[in-house]
Amino acid sequence: MDLFVVRHGEAGKRISAAASDSGRGLTASGRKEVEVLAWLLKDMGIKFDFIISSSLKRAVETAHIISGNAGRQPEPVQWKELNPESDPAIFIRRLAGVGINRRIALVGHNPFLQKLIGMLVAEGGECRIELKKCGVARLDVVTLVPSPRAELKWLLTPKIEKYASSAND
Repeated sequence: MDLFVVRHGEAGKRISAAASDSGRGLTASGRKEVEVLAWLLKDMGIKFDFIISSSLKRAVETAHIISGNAGRQPEPVQWKELNPESDPAIFIRRLAGVGINRRIALVGHNPFLQKLIGMLVAEGGECRIELKKCGVARLDVVTLVPSPRAELKWLLTPKIEKYASSAND
């Protein structure tokens, strides 16, 4: 399984601690960053079998931009198991049901995504990989059950994505 772990783009600020975090959408600059990422994925010839996002607005918006701008991509689906408070082990069990011979984009949030990557690439799940907003990590998943195991193939940051975009102008 080729797994592309994408952190959502820049989102608006919380109005207050009591305000719901789920309704925060992407900012204008966040949308632009995601559009650059979608263009880069398209330019790299990456096509997904599935695009899965959390149910939070900023992740859903990010997934839709990737789907619409990265060329002939499937419509994103939402899985609550990708929400920030979810358990990565439960998510991995659900993902195993999709099948191992797939190319999948996951769009979600930290610290969940960083924990997920750690569980997949490091024995014992202890791994420090910083996934910036609008960053993407590509993993080659060997197995998900009974013991998840993957290899980190590459990690792109928004800074590299902008550089790649401007180099092709």
